[in-house]
Amino acid sequence: MGLPLPKTILVIDDDPAVTDIITYFLAEKGFNTVSAQSGLEALRCIDNQNFDLIIMDFYLKLEVFRENVAKIRLKTNAPLISITGDPGGMSATDRNGINAVLEKPFNSSELLTIIESQLRVPGH
Repeated sequence: MGLPLPKTILVIDDDPAVTDIITYFLAEKGFNTVSAQSGLEALRCIDNQNFDLIIMDFYLKLEVFRENVAKIRLKTNAPLISITGDPGGMSATDRNGINAVLEKPFNSSELLTIIESQLRVPGH
């Protein structure tokens, strides 16, 4: 029996600096990562690859968060973590379909803790 395959995480943020930092950190921790700059690009990624977890910024330019979540949920049940600098700006409706919220700014240990907790949920 071989080693378990590394988990693959999709990181969605319209700020390339954010996706670069998160994907670099996750790669250092042994995760495979793919980044997307928009909801549309993320959907294309999901069509072409299976993800164990998705991290998505709440505020993507010119996009509606809950519409992106609904489209993602039609394609995958992977845990979805929203990152936001304004958790008070998220309505109960915005939280439908997401598994966790991580408030910006966050540190690497907070990110890793929430990822690990979501990956331990049965069925994921």
